[in-house]
Amino acid sequence: MIKDCEHIDRKRYAHGLCQACYHHNWWIKNKNKPEVRNKRRIYADSIREKVLKYYGNKCVKCGYDEDIRALDVDHVLNDGAWHRSEVGKSSYAVLLWIIRNNYPATFQLLCANCNRLKYLDYKYGRNF
Repeated sequence: MIKDCEHIDRKRYAHGLCQACYHHNWWIKNKNKPEVRNKRRIYADSIREKVLKYYGNKCVKCGYDEDIRALDVDHVLNDGAWHRSEVGKSSYAVLLWIIRNNYPATFQLLCANCNRLKYLDYKYGRNF
């Protein structure tokens, strides 16, 4: 929803809006344009590749490294649900958080199979 600027303590520009409101309105009008969506996808892919590269580009359990699309960033302490509720539900928000917090050791890369097995082991009480 496009909104008028109600921030009385911020500098207004020639368009009558503060910078935050201007960017909000621009995003609402332009977010579904193909060129904007393509730039967003390219940027999101680059963020993911950066995180995968830092953590070794392979599964820590089985060593799988053939296709990075099958690699998942895993919360070592199984606190992923809590963490996503704190930083945002999207995987993009989690990846940005990882970068901004200097790649914490509480994350690891697992292939889709190993990640699923870890989940099942955790859910049913076995150790991974």
